[in-house]
This record gives sequence, structure tokens and C-alpha cells, in this order.
Amino acid sequence: MKDVEFVFYSGGFDTTSYLLECLLLKKIKVQPLIVKSPYIDGEGMTRISNYHEEIARNNFYYKFKNTYPSLSNNLLNEIVFTDVILDSDTIQIGKDAFNKKVFSREVNQLLYFHQICKDNNLDAVVGYQKDDIESENDIIFFKKNLNFRTPLLNYTKHDLLNKAIKNKYDSFLYETWSCWNPLPNNKPCGKCELCKITIVETRLKFPIKTKII
Repeated sequence: MKDVEFVFYSGGFDTTSYLLECLLLKKIKVQPLIVKSPYIDGEGMTRISNYHEEIARNNFYYKFKNTYPSLSNNLLNEIVFTDVILDSDTIQIGKDAFNKKVFSREVNQLLYFHQICKDNNLDAVVGYQKDDIESENDIIFFKKNLNFRTPLLNYTKHDLLNKAIKNKYDSFLYETWSCWNPLPNNKPCGKCELCKITIVETRLKFPIKTKII
């Protein structure tokens, strides 16, 4: 078994469930990887949920280390990537994915995850699960072209929640964030693709109103 699992972490339901599985069930260290490159969702597109995702991550780190102090050293400090440049091969993957209808646009965060793994020789995990995938062709494309692992692809969000309930760490999953377009009162928009597949209502608390950067 590996000593450290590298995980691209957003503070969302899926990746939080995976971090907890690694920390509590597999008993291994976790290295959260955070990507803050501009236009990670495409040129000129600003993700206003960055603030909410950061609050969710910090809330998780604090709660985990206080709930499981004996395991706190297994949750490593974030590694943040801010200036990731997509090379020509990666850009072509995005174009191919868009043409094959695997991606809804030519550039999205998956290309940045791929580029980071490629540039840094990382074996890292992306928290895509069964509800994120529309067809077997998507899975085939991922495995053939993208340089990261997706160990949750055989599981639905309900599977992840049931595992959390069984192992008594589900309380963490109600304090995650899964919405791309938060409202000014820090409520999920209810309309984006993430909201459409969300199965829990977030109980995450925010110190201020939505920051739009």
C-alpha cells in the first residue's frame, strides 16, 4: 500500500468522502492538491465558487484535526498550483474531448489536473464518480488520454454517502460545497450541473457574503 495519496481537492462532497476513506479506513496520509490557475474553466471564465470551496476545505481541515487528533499528521498541508500552463498536447486533448462530446467545452479543470500530473510526474486522484459520467465512452477517453486516476468511477454519490454513514464519518459530508454559481446569500444556485446531482443540503457556515472576484 502506498504511503501518501495525492488528491486534487475542492472541498466538495466527492473528494471529501475520498479523503476520509483514505484517512480513516485505509489509514494512509493524504496530500491535498489545490489548483488556483486563472481561467481553469476556460479563457475569460472566472469561478466565483473559489471562495466557497476554500471555506469548505479549511472547515474540513479544522474539523478533521480536532475530531481525530491522533491522525492529524496524516492530513498534510495543501500544495497549491497557481500558474499552470497547458501545453499543445493537453490543449489537443481538450479539443478532442469536446468534439467527442466528452467535455462540454474545450478547456476545463480536468486538463489542468492532467497537466500538473504530467509536469510533476504525479500519480494523483480526481474525485469523479459515477454520477459525473454520461457514458462508457467518457470512461474510455479518461483512461486513454488523461494522466490521473479516478478510483470513484464505479460509485455513485449515494454509494459514497452510505459508506460514510456505515463508518460514521458522514457528518463531514454535510459541510461540503458543490455549486459553481453560488448566490449572494451563500446558498447553492440549484441550477448548475453540480447542483443537479447533489444529494445533500450543505450546512457549511460562511463568515461573509459571496465574494465575486
